Amino acid sequence: MAWRDDFRVAYDAAQVSWPVNYLLAWAEAEHAGSNNYEEKPLPGNERGEVGWFQIDPREADKLGIDIDHVKMDPVYSIQSGAQVLDMYAAKIPSSYLGTAWWGMVKLWHGLPTLAKMVQDGVPSAGSWQEVYDWIQANVTGDDIKAISGVFHDPMKRADQVSRVLASAGDLPEAGTVGGIGPITAIVIAGIFILAVGAIVILA
Repeated sequence: MAWRDDFRVAYDAAQVSWPVNYLLAWAEAEHAGSNNYEEKPLPGNERGEVGWFQIDPREADKLGIDIDHVKMDPVYSIQSGAQVLDMYAAKIPSSYLGTAWWGMVKLWHGLPTLAKMVQDGVPSAGSWQEVYDWIQANVTGDDIKAISGVFHDPMKRADQVSRVLASAGDLPEAGTVGGIGPITAIVIAGIFILAVGAIVILA
């Protein structure tokens, strides 16, 4: 099977809440091929980004994700990718709606320094185009270097986000509850229901 077929089979088994078209578009932008792909490590890192979602080993450590397991198990790879996306989604204000929200989830992965600059400079947005235009008008590679110490072309990252959104097609409205990603929101809701149930029983 082509890698996209493998991806869809793993997605169905993973039972995550993120739309398959968005996750496929993300994987296409990162590395259209085998899930066991590992990127060349960045300077100072022992391991490179891994899997369909190119999960950063440092982020994996924070989230308790086994990057070797990611490479070996496509279902675990998608579940781990969804976990990472939840982490990015939790950083985005609820004032970001529509494609602005979906685009920012990807931008937090592509270049966190730029994502933070956007959210500091754009209090709210209803579309990715608004964000894209702001980046084009207000951010240079030297601006990013002044903060992170490394030069990055902001439009290269913005264009990548645009490609992901174009490939993904129609997406649900924002997919967020107060800036929290879909899967995380479900977990929190479940905990809340359990807590309310416990209070009722104790009462």
